[in-house]
Amino acid sequence: DYALPLQVKDFLSLFASESCVHDVLESVGASHLLKCSVHHLSGGEFQRMMLAQALIKKPDLLVLDEPLQGVDVVGQESLYALIAETQKKYRCTVVLVSHDLHFVHTASDRVICLNGHICCAGKPQEVRASPEYLALFKGKWATNLAIYQHHHDHAHEHKRNDSVDGCNHD
Repeated sequence: DYALPLQVKDFLSLFASESCVHDVLESVGASHLLKCSVHHLSGGEFQRMMLAQALIKKPDLLVLDEPLQGVDVVGQESLYALIAETQKKYRCTVVLVSHDLHFVHTASDRVICLNGHICCAGKPQEVRASPEYLALFKGKWATNLAIYQHHHDHAHEHKRNDSVDGCNHD
């Protein structure tokens, strides 16, 4: 946005000291962005800068609204990992709002599905199996969202002679 002709360091310095800015950018893997103009950042870089801004005050509760918005598929994987690392490092509760149901179901401890009201809530596997969730997506979409759990050991530290979920072992 050309209305924000600031460098990343100038923007974040509005909220914290210069040393804190360096530390928080490092914690989100974005220290290389320090002298970049905010309006030249990619979607993923912008999201990292905004996450850094939110972490300056070391929050107990971190609310992330569509944190993958504007991020390419390759960058999404690293942001998924960063959000999980951030939760552990800062020991904060993360409330994540997202339409990416695959991410929500694989990265969350609890899911609340909204459609003007709370349709269903619980652990991801409970929500995926709930009649309300299935009805929301008319059944077909709920099962075609690439949500899948692989319960299979690829380490092969033990010998198996049976077939598990279509994978054959010697």
